Amino acid sequence: MDNNGIVDDVEYNLDIGSNGCVLTAIISMFFIVSALWVNDIRGLVISVPTLVISIYLLVTDTKPHISIPFIVLQLITLILVQLTSYFKNELPTLDILADISLGLFLALVGITLIFTLIRGMPGFDRSKPFTVSLIAFCITVSLVTLISMVDYSLECLFNIESEVYNEGYFENTATAIISALVVCVLFYFNRRDGLLSSVTDFFINHADENWKTSEEIKSQILKEIAAGESTTCEFKSTLRTNLRDGKNDPRMERAVLKSIVAFLNGKGGILLVGVADNGEIIGIDVESFDGSTDKFSLHLNNLITKQIGSEYLPFITWSIVDFDGKGVLRVYCTPSKKPVFLKDGKETLFFVRSGPSSIDIHGTDMLYYATHHFGRKLNKLNPIYKTGHSEEKKDQE
Repeated sequence: MDNNGIVDDVEYNLDIGSNGCVLTAIISMFFIVSALWVNDIRGLVISVPTLVISIYLLVTDTKPHISIPFIVLQLITLILVQLTSYFKNELPTLDILADISLGLFLALVGITLIFTLIRGMPGFDRSKPFTVSLIAFCITVSLVTLISMVDYSLECLFNIESEVYNEGYFENTATAIISALVVCVLFYFNRRDGLLSSVTDFFINHADENWKTSEEIKSQILKEIAAGESTTCEFKSTLRTNLRDGKNDPRMERAVLKSIVAFLNGKGGILLVGVADNGEIIGIDVESFDGSTDKFSLHLNNLITKQIGSEYLPFITWSIVDFDGKGVLRVYCTPSKKPVFLKDGKETLFFVRSGPSSIDIHGTDMLYYATHHFGRKLNKLNPIYKTGHSEEKKDQE
């Protein structure tokens, strides 16, 4: 998966996830040995569960994409924790940095666990960002508390001297919890408004669709085809090839893009390309891209960037799934928080869903829909919406 959330090949992304789990497991094993060597109970309490989770993810089909920055943060956290233990808290700054790093790491672990639990509910993190952020924060607080309790219990059991549990214990725990809260807040604003993506995606490098196995995605697509086209699902036979004459046709691309725009302006939805109107899987027109799915995905990315806008890429996730040699492009769109327009030459068009179709609305109809669908946020985005809303109110009076 690239930075735009494109999944070109499901198996490729699962391999990346497996490598991340392997690296996490190796780091954990190293620090388990190191912690035993220097009698670092806290580092041991962190490393052992991390190793167990990594092994569990490796032997099951639940293989999330673990980003390199996430692994680096784990490494930094364990190093700081062991240095704190080695210097017996003689360096207050080092102790604070260790607590901050621990809070950040555990918050990301909490978010990772949430994504594992909701892997069967794609888009839930965007439709319910506060719920996901709150649960992730609660998990983090529980992890911080559990680590502290186990650490303290083991040190008492083995009579290991420690200065962690002096009068500054609660301050240290609070520091870790506050840093975790910052991560959860950033995640909330990213999922709600698409903000701070460069911060959150730096560590959380995945899309919710990437948490499914290839068989789960195939099964999901078959269910969507069986359910037929609706307000939140549409079929397209091709991306740019006109099946009548076999030539590239911009009208085909426009049909795909207007469906995406309509989903973004509504409640979200799923677009299946390579599926005929009757539900038959005919496969995407990858031949027009020299048989390369990479070129196919790059072309789609360029179309969205140029004619819709790169700022909406965080709300769009797509993957290409193989059905016995026939590829199906599944585009998953989550609702945008502001109006989305399609740039078609010199025109700027606004599409919404009406049953199984995407329709173009303009003028007062567009203003009425945008005002009532997107609500008060329009006033913050552009003064023109506020003016239009005021004029409409005056007319009603």
